[in-house]
Amino acid sequence: LLSASNHRLSSYLSSYASQRNTQMDPEDEEQQHRLMLVLLAVVAIVLLVAAGYGYIRITGDRVVHGQLVDAIEKKPIAGAFIESERQTVESDQYGEYIITGLKRHSILKIGAEGYRDVWVPVNDGGHIESEMHPIVLDGSVLNANGNTPLAGIEVTLGQETATTGPDGKYRLLRARRGARLVVAVPGFERSAQEYQGQASIVVQVKPVVVGGTVR
Repeated sequence: LLSASNHRLSSYLSSYASQRNTQMDPEDEEQQHRLMLVLLAVVAIVLLVAAGYGYIRITGDRVVHGQLVDAIEKKPIAGAFIESERQTVESDQYGEYIITGLKRHSILKIGAEGYRDVWVPVNDGGHIESEMHPIVLDGSVLNANGNTPLAGIEVTLGQETATTGPDGKYRLLRARRGARLVVAVPGFERSAQEYQGQASIVVQVKPVVVGGTVR
């Protein structure tokens, strides 16, 4: 590509000189050579910068500079894995990543713990921003005696925490399969179970019984 640009520039300058019917002296020829080198350097820099951002492709491969954000909270997603046919990269603390060597019509598979997988078409490359939807766990905490709702109860699932409302309901985002769902209520038996991907879990906690008396 640069060789072709060099040829075009040389042809242009030679044509310009011949049209003026002037015989360039050594000083003019040196100036022409310097001008050609400067123009070639500018062209090379523009091509490299554009290729780095995926706007053009010298080799025919696409480059994607992407960013991943939470579809609900609009926060960047770090530690996600972006897979192509040739390589796998990981998003940084800003949810950003760069992946190269992509063909047109390639599909990127993007996965992150606590989120639903996303498939992104590459097309012409460049900057791609993708939203990932967190896996949501809805549920409620009930008193096992009469199934009455318990409000203000802390519910944890791995590193995620929620508090039940007046109706005893809770919602946890970024639910991770295999994490422990824990409910600890004063005066009730502690409840803990492994999350297996359910959309909803109702937790019934039993009052602590001491000496035959419910506390």
